[in-house]
Amino acid sequence: MNKTRPFKSKAVNYTAIMYLIVGASLFLYVLARTLFVGITFDESYTIGVLSSRPFKEVLLYNPAAANNHLLNSIFIKLIYLTGFKSTFAARLPNLFSLLIYLFFAYRICSNYFEKWLGVCLFLLLISNPFVLDFFGLARGYGLALSFMMASIYYLLKYNKELKKRDSIKALCFGGLAVLSNYTFLFLWLNMFAAIHMIAFIKNRYSLSKIFQSSSGIGILLTSIIYYPISKLREAEALWYGGIQSSYSDTLYSLMNYSLAQEVEGAKVAILLNVFLVTLSVILGLFLIAHRSKKTKWPLGPIILTFLFLGPLVLNTFLHYTFDTKFLINRTAIFLLPISSMTFAFCVQYNTSKQSAIFVRGLLFLFVITSLINLGNNANLRRTINWYYDATVPDVLEYIDTKGKKEGKTFILDSTKLFSSSIQYYKWKKKYNNVVYIKTLKDNLDKSQADYFLFLTDPQGDIGYDPSLEESLKYPRTSVLTFEKEKVVLWSNLKEDNLTSGH
Repeated sequence: MNKTRPFKSKAVNYTAIMYLIVGASLFLYVLARTLFVGITFDESYTIGVLSSRPFKEVLLYNPAAANNHLLNSIFIKLIYLTGFKSTFAARLPNLFSLLIYLFFAYRICSNYFEKWLGVCLFLLLISNPFVLDFFGLARGYGLALSFMMASIYYLLKYNKELKKRDSIKALCFGGLAVLSNYTFLFLWLNMFAAIHMIAFIKNRYSLSKIFQSSSGIGILLTSIIYYPISKLREAEALWYGGIQSSYSDTLYSLMNYSLAQEVEGAKVAILLNVFLVTLSVILGLFLIAHRSKKTKWPLGPIILTFLFLGPLVLNTFLHYTFDTKFLINRTAIFLLPISSMTFAFCVQYNTSKQSAIFVRGLLFLFVITSLINLGNNANLRRTINWYYDATVPDVLEYIDTKGKKEGKTFILDSTKLFSSSIQYYKWKKKYNNVVYIKTLKDNLDKSQADYFLFLTDPQGDIGYDPSLEESLKYPRTSVLTFEKEKVVLWSNLKEDNLTSGH
């Protein structure tokens, strides 16, 4: 008589299922944003100018514009060659790069952390609304972040297994991040240093071999980026950035934009200081825990701390040596995931029974706060950097609808920040009863414009001060007001202004 073997069911990996559900939900949210969020100022320049030029001119930076994020521009051109030309199509490279970001974030969290600590870090890596913005935009930052995450994974893998191929992969993925956005060069240089630091500490005999391969990658990367960066510097196109300090410009702006610019300035500074103090305390407790036990400090937390502080130190050095700008908001965006990983690694490798519960509680509080912040700022309408552009489709629809009803074509003028996105919609041949002319006089008494779109909110990082705009001297009736975006549409039509006394 044959005996049947009892069926053995495999244990369900609930943690892996949670990663999958959270990651899939996030991807669907970003997918919805790629479909519904309107074009932004920088995207419209990239799509309208660079994508229409030959490959050769894009590669040679003609025109010399920092908006030309090389890999992103190339991907957009390749997609547009298929005939699929839309804002959504231009955003596809960054949308799909989110899958790379999620995959390597999962591998870091599942391989280097206890189950629930890994989940906590994963939630931190995907809950910053400012970071998520760029996976749904036709800019190079989403691509760069995804390649950065792959690079960090292989850097940690090299630290664990000391296999040369992992160090090469780390630098190659880091190089792709640089080609996606040149500001990631600050991170790549510190990763280069971190790899050699690991080799020196753990296996000095491999240091020369590692240096041979890493220097080869460095020479190749330099040969690719030297010409475009030189051309951008010559054209004074690398103007965007801060002039005060890494704290005031870089760290403050990252906190401000992570909070979607929705928090009062003084409170932003308080929250930033609380985070920095908390991070310092957690790092200090990690170091004390291993010093008291006289054990070697695990390199994981030290590597992440180095990747967080290194770019800030390098940026400060270059500012005072070569007068370069301080990294600000999106140009420093790589520090956001790295700061979260630094926080989590110091918690994971804290072996002190006295402080372990305390630091884990702080990490859990950080996760809850981040999720609440994402919930408060999740939307399918606007971005954090270019929030004012969300009003443009509504404005054009309003004027176009009125033009159709009255059988007229109306002239629209605006402050300069709306010019790129409005021109994009006109390039797409939408809203045919609206003509956009930016060269009209801002003296609305003499201007031929029927409507004027005005941003009332200062934009210090790009030098826009609404109080200095000439059009403000000529009060007009507001026909549309967007309080959230701080945008107003004025009518310059006589029939709209007679009743208001203008």
